[in-house]
Amino acid sequence: EYLAEMKKRADDLGVRSVLIMCDDEGSLGDPDARSRSQAVCNHHKWVRAARFLCCHSIRVNAYSEGSYDEQLKLAADGLRRLSEYAAEHNLNVIVENHGGLSSDGRWLAGVIKEVDLPNCGTLPDFGNFPPEIDRYDAVETLMPYAESVSAKSYDFDEKGDETTIDYRRMMKIVLDAGYKGFVGIEYEGERLSETEGIIATKKLLEKIREQYTRA
Repeated sequence: EYLAEMKKRADDLGVRSVLIMCDDEGSLGDPDARSRSQAVCNHHKWVRAARFLCCHSIRVNAYSEGSYDEQLKLAADGLRRLSEYAAEHNLNVIVENHGGLSSDGRWLAGVIKEVDLPNCGTLPDFGNFPPEIDRYDAVETLMPYAESVSAKSYDFDEKGDETTIDYRRMMKIVLDAGYKGFVGIEYEGERLSETEGIIATKKLLEKIREQYTRA
């Protein structure tokens, strides 16, 4: 009933649901086989919900424990099993750089390669990178597998430009990868309200789109 009401309201307002962000359902790369299997099963309901809402993907995390290679194999195992289930519902499973090794673009790209399924990809987020990771290099590494993009923002100057991320450079990476899908917006700053931050990010993206269109 909840999903039916949500779908009705979205349809009435001309809103398209494109993905569900899934958190707190267990680690898909849990070293314990039983816990990993449970995490996969915990995500099944979100696959079904996303299908009902006509989304194209669910966004998940690739948390694990162990060495670099161990975590890659474990995360790939959980993601592969979930992606196989999602394929039965014509859904993608996409992974965000969201802390831990997933914020290492090369590691996450390696996980996707290891899964090796067409419906398992990435959701590059412009933020969520530790200082030692080059965010532009990481996003470029993840874009070939992207089924969605998250434009993260923190603050803006008097011209409306983001002060911590070079948005023109980032969007050029997105466009050069041939990406044609939606760009989601996340504001995580403190100076503006959440609504104000989202609107400011949207205006910046629209300004960059106009600049690239003229070019």
